[in-house]
Amino acid sequence: MSMIAQEAGHGMIMVDRQCHVLWMNREAERLLGWSEAELVGKNLHETIHLTPEGQPVHAGLCPTLNALETGERHGTDRDSMVGRNGQRLVFSTRVTPFGPAENRKAVVAFADVSTHVALQQELAVQA
Repeated sequence: MSMIAQEAGHGMIMVDRQCHVLWMNREAERLLGWSEAELVGKNLHETIHLTPEGQPVHAGLCPTLNALETGERHGTDRDSMVGRNGQRLVFSTRVTPFGPAENRKAVVAFADVSTHVALQQELAVQA
C-alpha cells in the first residue's frame, strides 16, 4: 500500500485529529517543496493553508478541518496552499477521514490545477 501511495500522481498527506502531518508521499513533497521530515508533526493548516496575508484560512473554509470535524469526505476544485518558497499554489483537494471521532485521521489528496486555472482566466479575458 505504501508503494502505491508513493507512486500516486497526486500529492497525499495524512494528518491526525489535530491536523498534524503524520506522513506525505513524494508527489506532495515535489508539489509543495517541503520534505516529509520538515512537515511531520507540524500543523498542516497553519503551515501551508494560508490566506494571501499569511494567516491560516478560516477553519470553516478548510476541507481538511471540516473532514476531521464531521467524519465526512470534503473537497474543493480550487484551493490554495503556500509552498515552501512562499509561492501560492492552486490545487484540487479531496479529504477522506477515517477512524473513530476521538482518534480520527484523514488523507488529503491534491492535484495541481494552476495551469488549468490560468488558462481559464486567460480565456475569460479574451471573451
